[in-house]
Amino acid sequence: VMGENPGDPKGDELPINNVDFLAAARFCNRLSEQAGLSPCYVIKKDQIRWRREADGYRLPSEAEWEYAARGTDGRTYPWGEEAPDDTRLVWSGNNRRRGTAPVGEHPAGASPFGIHDIAGNVWEWSADWYDENGYGAETVDPQGPTQGQYRSLRGGCWGDYHSDVVRAASRGRYAPVVVIVGIGFRSARGEM
Repeated sequence: VMGENPGDPKGDELPINNVDFLAAARFCNRLSEQAGLSPCYVIKKDQIRWRREADGYRLPSEAEWEYAARGTDGRTYPWGEEAPDDTRLVWSGNNRRRGTAPVGEHPAGASPFGIHDIAGNVWEWSADWYDENGYGAETVDPQGPTQGQYRSLRGGCWGDYHSDVVRAASRGRYAPVVVIVGIGFRSARGEM
């Protein structure tokens, strides 16, 4: 899609990593254009505005990401209530190997919607700015702040050694300009 792969390591079956928030938004716009859809982001230099009415690819909001991970039954982990073991459910620090794993290598850890590696492998940028209070009292289609210092991350990564980090409700944050091997993204499409 972009003509280059900044991932480390690189591989067709590996999640993308080593991308900042702007690169993730640019990818979503380019993928949208290639599919004949309306890009979701207006990008001017390093400023990004989400066009919620657009029908193209975008980053999921925190609420969408969490729903995809927890399902309708509010699971603690995408696969249920069982804490992750060393290798069967999730690719995280307990596996004792460094770097990302091929997507889908842990099918028992899929979410209720069949989404692979939504926990572990790489932290994923969400569309929202980070709010330390989370969603607050809003429970239906909560929308994050319109600005901030950090972007929200979800999912945990291969380098995290605590099972709490890969819980569906676990949240992280980084400045949107950060590029590290533990951060990547997944794209989404559909109504907000």
